[in-house]
Amino acid sequence: MAVRIGNSYVSQQAYDYAKAKVNSENSQGSEKNSVLQDLAKQYPETNFAVGTQPFGGKGTNNISIAPNILKKMENDPEARLEYEALIYDCANFLKNEPTKHGNSTTIARGYIITEDGGLRMWSISQVDGGEKTKTYKKVEKDELKESLKKIREKKATEKKNAAKLAEKKLAKKKLAEKQEVEKAEEKKIAEKAAEKSEGQTVDIRI
Repeated sequence: MAVRIGNSYVSQQAYDYAKAKVNSENSQGSEKNSVLQDLAKQYPETNFAVGTQPFGGKGTNNISIAPNILKKMENDPEARLEYEALIYDCANFLKNEPTKHGNSTTIARGYIITEDGGLRMWSISQVDGGEKTKTYKKVEKDELKESLKKIREKKATEKKNAAKLAEKKLAKKKLAEKQEVEKAEEKKIAEKAAEKSEGQTVDIRI
């Protein structure tokens, strides 16, 4: 489900997370100039920077924020909520989107929140044994939301399949254990029958 905040459409998960975070910070009286530091603490696996230049980060988990947007986040609670939710979606996409696509590998990528509040994505990819390719494009926020939805659905399917596989393995293990118990019981019965047969006296009269 998409939620609109300001000019952005974000996922319900992003909205809930950002709202809880902003409310918590307001109740604690957080310093306004700590936005970037707070983001770095919230997302330790993400590299944050101020600016709008593409191809400037290393790794596949970069988020850059235009200075005027960062200032808005510092001074306007509603803007803080909007962009925190957008950053949540961006960070989760970067964390979960595979870097390998066919024979191409993404070696660096990131999102940029631009001066007008828009979103752009840059990436550097390399075909196996080939040259590097740079891509810089505008990203519609609905597109990001849909991409995250697909990732979550895929992960849910993988989790469900893994649970089914684990259930089958457990059932197979239990069946094997049951068969072992049955074999042991059969062996005991056979041994008792043999002992009884050996202890019997056979009277043969001619």
